[in-house]
Amino acid sequence: VNAIFTCCLFQNLGCLKELLSYYDAHTIESVLSFRNNKNQSIYRYMKNVETCKFFEKNFKTSVSFGFKQFNELDVDGMSPFMSSVKHAVKLRFMIWMLNQCRTDSEKLKLIYNTNQDGDNALDVAPFGSDQELFLIKTIKAILSTYQRIKDITFIIPIFLHSLKTGRASLSQFLLSLLSSSADRTKLVNCSNSHGLSTALAACKGGHATALHFLLSHSLFEATLLFKKDLHGRSSIHYACYSDSISVLHTVLRLYRENGFGDWSQLMLQCDDLGNLPFDYMVQHTTLTVNAAFSWTLRNCFRLHQFASKRQQKRCALQMIFGNQNERNQVSIVEIMLRQNHLAITQCIKEYFDEISSIADDDIELVGRILMYLYNFNWTLSKYIVSKIKDSVQLFQILSVENSDKYNLLIYVCKDSAIEVIEWLLSIVPNDHPILFSKETVYGKTSLMYLIERALLFAAEKLLDKVTNRAQRLQLIEFLDFENKSILDDARQQNIPNRLQWVQAQMNKN
Repeated sequence: VNAIFTCCLFQNLGCLKELLSYYDAHTIESVLSFRNNKNQSIYRYMKNVETCKFFEKNFKTSVSFGFKQFNELDVDGMSPFMSSVKHAVKLRFMIWMLNQCRTDSEKLKLIYNTNQDGDNALDVAPFGSDQELFLIKTIKAILSTYQRIKDITFIIPIFLHSLKTGRASLSQFLLSLLSSSADRTKLVNCSNSHGLSTALAACKGGHATALHFLLSHSLFEATLLFKKDLHGRSSIHYACYSDSISVLHTVLRLYRENGFGDWSQLMLQCDDLGNLPFDYMVQHTTLTVNAAFSWTLRNCFRLHQFASKRQQKRCALQMIFGNQNERNQVSIVEIMLRQNHLAITQCIKEYFDEISSIADDDIELVGRILMYLYNFNWTLSKYIVSKIKDSVQLFQILSVENSDKYNLLIYVCKDSAIEVIEWLLSIVPNDHPILFSKETVYGKTSLMYLIERALLFAAEKLLDKVTNRAQRLQLIEFLDFENKSILDDARQQNIPNRLQWVQAQMNKN
């Protein structure tokens, strides 16, 4: 099954024909009806017209192509059509898929159906791509055939998209299709089934022109800006999906003017998923080129708002490192999300300059900061460690993990220079739990990462931290998610000196 799906995905029709020639009709039928653990069928993997026509010609009784097949939803709510648009398949194939729909209504449903994130085919299409422009053209053509639009439901998705992408002329065109003022008012203030309103859509796209168009429109209800979506995300959260200073500043200013609090308080408000606005900056933008992030640190946490500089910097660090969402994630230290930024480093340095020792309330915060700094500012990390009061605090700080069970020792052993590894091992207490911990992405321990990097001297120092021989042997024999120990890996790669070293450590008293 996987081989056939792969041939379809990579559009290798010759290989696909060769594979199918070895199977009988019953086996082929079972393959064509198969769904994987994400509830994806073969339709999800078909990426060109030729493959579809081949199946249509040779397996008429088992496959058919139309709205139903291209709108099958997987566990993430993604349909084959939406996936094809997202991954920018050739325009010819996308047009062919739409043409398999029997009615214009089916075409609109195929384009408009949303995934679990509330995005439709318009939203996942690369901005300005041929695919996106064709979808807009198709929708406009269909809507223009209606003598009178009685149900604005047909317009809501593309109207929200026009605001998100900053196409004010498209927004005006869609409004012109409605003959009554009541319907235009409904459209200007509409929301989709996920609670994404026109105001939230304008903020999400980060286009100041779209937000200005909406806020200045005579039919816009000003209170809509302060309403949240079904997950409790506000306009401030959505403004952080982009790097627009203008949009974020406008939204924060209006919130403050309407009595919702000062900017630092607003930036520390969580949605129902436990995410701060800053978390969306990390998840959806690149901080190093995100002017809005630097602007936030400069303008939302000004000294005059706080009793002291220490409190000021502590509040900013709380936004960056102090929040854990419903999935137990702290965005900035997650393995797939972490990003370095000089302004964050500066903020960390200035905070620790203001304190003589670490407060017990800051244990988690400091642990996360050290994980953030692990590979690019060893000097600052040592400075922070010098502020630790006692062995109890050190034990607790070293135990801090992210949602994937990465801790400071694993991070350092995986990527850092040998000097950093040796320094950290020198302060890790004997038999500390982090010596035995495994991250949950690959199932590897700190020892495994050191062995992979051929840092045998450091690996021996780590093992020397384990005082119990049985536990030491257990650590050597740990298996990763590929069911391999460091001994198995050495044998598989046929590295004699590493194999001898592992065996010597197993025999060591």
